[in-house]
Amino acid sequence: MLGPRRLARSNPWALRLAAALLFVLSLVWAAPGRAVRNTPIFMLHSYSQEYPWTKRQHEGFLRKLGARVPDAIDVSVEYLDSKRVPYTTAYAYSFAGKLAQKYAALEPKLIYVTDDNALLFALAHLTRIFPKVPIFFSGINDYDMKQRIDPRQVTGVFENKEIAPNLDLMRELAPGVRDILVVGDESETYQAIHHEIVAALAHQPDIQAQFLSHGRIERMVAALQGRKEQFVFLTTLGAMTDATGRTLTLPETIAAIVQAGRFIVISMEDVYLYPGVLGGYVTSGYRQGAAAAELSARYLAGTAVADIKPIESSPNEYIIDGGELEKLRLTLPSGLAGRTTILNPVPTYYERNLKLIVQSLYAFALLFAVLLIASIYILTRKNRQIAHASKELAAQTERLRTVIEGFPVVLWAIDREGIFTLSRGAGLKVLGLANEEVVGKSLFEFYRDFPAIIENTRRALAGESHVSTNWVGALAFETHYAPLRDGRGAVVGATGVSTDVTERKRADEALRLSDQRLQEAVRASSIG
Repeated sequence: MLGPRRLARSNPWALRLAAALLFVLSLVWAAPGRAVRNTPIFMLHSYSQEYPWTKRQHEGFLRKLGARVPDAIDVSVEYLDSKRVPYTTAYAYSFAGKLAQKYAALEPKLIYVTDDNALLFALAHLTRIFPKVPIFFSGINDYDMKQRIDPRQVTGVFENKEIAPNLDLMRELAPGVRDILVVGDESETYQAIHHEIVAALAHQPDIQAQFLSHGRIERMVAALQGRKEQFVFLTTLGAMTDATGRTLTLPETIAAIVQAGRFIVISMEDVYLYPGVLGGYVTSGYRQGAAAAELSARYLAGTAVADIKPIESSPNEYIIDGGELEKLRLTLPSGLAGRTTILNPVPTYYERNLKLIVQSLYAFALLFAVLLIASIYILTRKNRQIAHASKELAAQTERLRTVIEGFPVVLWAIDREGIFTLSRGAGLKVLGLANEEVVGKSLFEFYRDFPAIIENTRRALAGESHVSTNWVGALAFETHYAPLRDGRGAVVGATGVSTDVTERKRADEALRLSDQRLQEAVRASSIG
């Protein structure tokens, strides 16, 4: 067996091939290792996992991060559920103790939290449970949190429920309206939003705003009933409860507010777009989560947290319910139409009548098919009749040709220049000619030695019909001359029928001579 050195000396190409195979095998062996490497992430949400706003942030974060990070993401998720459980210091310490015990072995690459309570909890407890692990947030309404976070460890996306664009939308929809009603629950989130809206309204002196905030739905409904304001602005309503203390679902809360009066309901959050809500310039949970994922991806790619500045311009968008817009008989301003997402768009005339249109098309198609079949049948029948008539005409033409060719007759036609365009009949054979020897030739050249024929022909070309007998050598032909006219009556040529009358002329001459001799005999007899 050859050793490596002897193999290299004896066959260097074999050694190179072996090295290449080992390199390829190493790549194949290493690939699974890279594919299964995970990026552990700890996520904490302020509200329950069923809450739509939370679900949208969660979905936006994971989808965007999954698209940006090549490694698999291993997520550990917890929920404070602070819409149903009051977020107190005692509750926070109790919750933190459970997390510390549950995740003692977890070493996350980063922490992602949503909404104000989760960020407060993270700053107070997660920095202790997972020391030095960076924190990324979204959905934070309280801009004062910027003063409390360490920019070397914490960054994220602020949420701003902007009332100014919604007021502009209101002015476009109902010019002259200046009284509005701002409603929300009594949560800490509402208090932060209330503070921001009051600051924004300071720059809107023409707006008269009233604020209604209740944690109990029956009190909210009672406060809304009888109000004269045309527009109601929704801020945050996730903490609303009924008389028994049960936290209501968003559809239940929105339905109760909508039914409390005849309002145009403007939402400032995308998860409130239920029946009866027109929509507005809304915060987007999905966009909040996706924006936080972009920041997280930059960190995982090697950028320091201190170099990743928080996003303070909230990723909001216009979303309008097309059905509500039509029901309220309102028209979306043209300036917003191109940059607004329309939910439940009103079907067009085509969409509303699609079934009827399709049925009509089928009916027209069927009618067209019937007409097509009928037309094909009629056309086929006509074609058969034409074919039969053509066949009969051809037979008659052949019989006529046979008759013509059987008699000493010549049918002929010339144009105004005297060129033969037709010359057919047994009379040609009498003259010792063939059709091809005549057609295309000039009659005036052909009969230049027969001035009588030329004269008679010119008379026909001048428009005169007549009969004349001409001798062609020893042969006599009786010709019926006629002018040939176009559709307007102009003479375009001449035509004629020439019949061989030689025998008749000879008989007439013989009879004339016989009669002459008889007359002479009679005269001689009388004299004698």
